[in-house]
Amino acid sequence: MKGEGKTKYIKSIFVVIIIILLLLAIYIIYIKNNTPEIDNQKELKKVNIKKEVSIGISEFDTLNPITTQSLEMQYISKLIYKSLVEITQDFNIKPGIAKEWSKTGEKEYIIKLDDVMWQNGSMVTARDVEFTINTIKETDSIYKPNVEVIEKIDIIDNKTIKLELMEETSFFEYLLCFPIVKENTYNTENIGTGSYKVEEIKNKEIILKNETQKITIKIYDTVAEMYSDFTKEKLDYLITKNYAYEEYIGHIGISEQLIIGRNYYYLTFNKKMEKQVKNQIKNLINREEIIYKLYNNKYKVATFPLEYGSYLNSYIEETNTDESPIPNVLSLGISNDEELYKIAEQIKDQFNKKNIEINIRVL
Repeated sequence: MKGEGKTKYIKSIFVVIIIILLLLAIYIIYIKNNTPEIDNQKELKKVNIKKEVSIGISEFDTLNPITTQSLEMQYISKLIYKSLVEITQDFNIKPGIAKEWSKTGEKEYIIKLDDVMWQNGSMVTARDVEFTINTIKETDSIYKPNVEVIEKIDIIDNKTIKLELMEETSFFEYLLCFPIVKENTYNTENIGTGSYKVEEIKNKEIILKNETQKITIKIYDTVAEMYSDFTKEKLDYLITKNYAYEEYIGHIGISEQLIIGRNYYYLTFNKKMEKQVKNQIKNLINREEIIYKLYNNKYKVATFPLEYGSYLNSYIEETNTDESPIPNVLSLGISNDEELYKIAEQIKDQFNKKNIEINIRVL
């Protein structure tokens, strides 16, 4: 959707824009009742843990956490690889491989590493972080937006690294959530720092193990095959982004865990539009209704913070006493995307009920 202002993308955490976030896309992991929850940012529960667990996926490309384009594998890789920082469910950051970080200038950060071991017994070093950042920059990695603002890397010592940015970047710390890979093992080994180690890779299966549990990742050619095995109880878990899953596997005897994805649908306004009008338009859009009608309530409204100084950050709580009238006719520009068109149609219907006409333009 078209608008003015600089947009910065922060991995799976948030998109910084000048106005409203409309929808936050999610992945859904369906779990049978009485099976343990696997949370990739917390330790597995100490009770009622099954010693062997099977997980089905249908979008496998590679185990390499830097080059994978699969959201399923991004989720799985968090069991194997740690990142510099981790993002909590309430969108705060906590230490990962980095034990502390500080902003020492407008465009300068110092990062200190914790005593984290690779699964082969060696220590994670500043060289590994430098290698990871440079590799992301040189490849078609999904994490490229996380590091493209980094202009220079200086290794101060084995556990300390200094990053110089091209420009001052709000919330830069949130960008440090990319996985760290070991120097010179990029395409040869799957040595990680996470709670699970790659034990074996064979035809259509990846075996992960730690001291107490074995996880078998079963790779399917089609979603239909995966659903079939799930309903036959050949899988404990499956990962899917199909919000109409109940049509295939029902809803009895399963529970679900929502996983934040990387896709966001958002609106930006014309920069010349008055702030009061922007706020009124924002309040007229019923995002929950759109999620219910289009996605069976399997998407989630984004509520995380935006860039300092942005429209929402400054005005979302403001009560307007002198409201400017909303124009009777508004133009909504979208790219040529079927999903965006469906959302635009929903917005148009909502505004029509308020006697405001929306002209949808495919740009």
